[in-house]
Amino acid sequence: MTAPSSDFALSEERRNRLRHTLARPSSARFTLRRRHVDIFYASEMENLPEGCKVLDLGGVRKSSMPGQFNITRYNLDVITLNIQQSANPHVIARAEDLPFPPATFDAVTCSEVLEHVHDPRIVLDEIARVLRPRGRLLLTVPLHYHIHASPHDYGRYTDFFWTETLTGKGFSIDRMEKQGLYWSVLLDFFFLPLNAGSSASRSILWRKFLKALLRWPLTWARRWATARESDKNLVNHPIYAQYTTGYGIVAHLEKATTEPVAGKLDS
Repeated sequence: MTAPSSDFALSEERRNRLRHTLARPSSARFTLRRRHVDIFYASEMENLPEGCKVLDLGGVRKSSMPGQFNITRYNLDVITLNIQQSANPHVIARAEDLPFPPATFDAVTCSEVLEHVHDPRIVLDEIARVLRPRGRLLLTVPLHYHIHASPHDYGRYTDFFWTETLTGKGFSIDRMEKQGLYWSVLLDFFFLPLNAGSSASRSILWRKFLKALLRWPLTWARRWATARESDKNLVNHPIYAQYTTGYGIVAHLEKATTEPVAGKLDS
């Protein structure tokens, strides 16, 4: 794996500010997994040049978003693609067969999508095809996380798989981060069934009581877990580092799979 370049390095101050914001009680309805994903994209989007052409693969374009990150807040030329019409995308198509010419985009975001396809390697081939030379891929994928069909859920893969697969497809990995360790996984495993149970309750008063009861303890626990896992000594801990909610990956395409087209991110 290549060392992170300064272009992709995120300041600790910026990360901590985002962590604090996304740990507020107002965001208590989202999992820690979703918070890690939101922090990743909110940070990385600031590294993209204004006006560059971005494919939001599997993105959602409606008022009810899956998290707090919103790609439309950035001055980018974004095309959203999704297989589901309910996501209100610009383009309805399968990720395995992207309806775009080669070397079309400066960057591709792929957030929590590849666990929903039969073979993520086919999708990565398509991403490499539509990216311009030196184009960036911003990718998040879950690992220790619940099964969530959208419309199906096929797999979980480790960092070994992503490193070998991405480099084999012509990508150079600038950074791969574990998004939360043992405590994030544990809290999400506790939060998900409890929150689902309260949401499924037939009694409105009982549901409101459970949500109010959980709001502050969960907020405190998330803040504690975030602070605990920011300790660099835990990153290589023999026990805690063996667990993660998933990965955030920043990569760039080393070479075009077809005839190169000049892009805004070319070196």
